Amino acid sequence: MINCIDTAAPPQQTAAAVEVTYGHNRGGFNPYVNNGGTVVCVAGDDFAVGVGDTRLSVGYSIHSRMQSKLTKLTSCCSIASSGMQADINTLHRWLKVRIALYKHQHREEPPISALAQLLSVVLYSRRFFPYYTFNVLFGIDKDGKGAVYGYDAIGDLAEVMVIDSSGMRTEFVPLRDD
Repeated sequence: MINCIDTAAPPQQTAAAVEVTYGHNRGGFNPYVNNGGTVVCVAGDDFAVGVGDTRLSVGYSIHSRMQSKLTKLTSCCSIASSGMQADINTLHRWLKVRIALYKHQHREEPPISALAQLLSVVLYSRRFFPYYTFNVLFGIDKDGKGAVYGYDAIGDLAEVMVIDSSGMRTEFVPLRDD
């Protein structure tokens, strides 16, 4: 009878208990803050109108009551956004620069359909670290009809007649039903 001892094998150890927790890590990095806001846009046969509140808040703190969420992009197109104010300002300024470049190259303003596609592509290109904005592009198209384009944070585009981009959708249902 031969007795073998394997000295290379480590002695058997029991696995240490691992604690698994679910939920949020409160100490983690979060680059986003929702500054709230409500914007509502409506389009008709020959008009498009957008309205928005002017309050800039974080939680229950109101930082300003005079911060607009609407920006005029061209003579017949505007954008309304809610969400993180820093990203809103960055996105609106970037769109104005792109429109200025378009005007210099083509000697005319871009139509709202081109701006709608541009905004969708820009938002989608940032899908891994998106602009925390919820945008509504509204204005008059080249046929003279009102147009409203709604977006989510990663650029999903929908052409609609009435849209609100806010955290208060249920409060505006009676307003939209009339």
